[in-house]
Amino acid sequence: MAATFAWRTAKFAAATVKLAAGTAEFAATTTKSAAVTAKSAAVTAKSAAMTVKSAAVTVKFAAVTVKFAAVAVKFAAVAVKFAAVSANFAPCATLPRMPWRIEKQANGKFAVFSTRLNDYVVIDASAEEIERVYAEKGAKVYLASARSQLAKEIAVPEDGETLIEASRQRGGPPREAPGTPIGATGFTYEDV
Repeated sequence: MAATFAWRTAKFAAATVKLAAGTAEFAATTTKSAAVTAKSAAVTAKSAAMTVKSAAVTVKFAAVTVKFAAVAVKFAAVAVKFAAVSANFAPCATLPRMPWRIEKQANGKFAVFSTRLNDYVVIDASAEEIERVYAEKGAKVYLASARSQLAKEIAVPEDGETLIEASRQRGGPPREAPGTPIGATGFTYEDV
């Protein structure tokens, strides 16, 4: 019986050793699991922090998008105003560039460049010849303008009739004062 008892005690001791080893292994696994759980919790906390930051960035982005939309609306309003202004200037876009430009040649004489023909229409001219050419052209331009306006027969407005009657009472229409400049040329009627 003592042998059986010793054998059972040895078996029990071996089982206790195995149990202790299993318990130690379980404790190690539990420790590892706890470490993994702690890491997982840290990652979850970081993920939550990143989610909060992402939400904050999304809110800021939404605010910027709203501001951008407001700017886009203002830009559209400016574009509409610009289109309206451009429409007012559309007739100007059809006006030709300055058709003639006087240039001084290397030989000291003058030439007239035509932007319509993209070539010189007068060459080797003196200042007097240029003045004569321009006088002829000017007379034709003014004559054409006068004929065009006469053909339209634009009526004098009421306030214009009042001015005409005032001129009759004075004995004639007003004249420009001596020294009045001719446009932006720097010359007066007395100079030419």
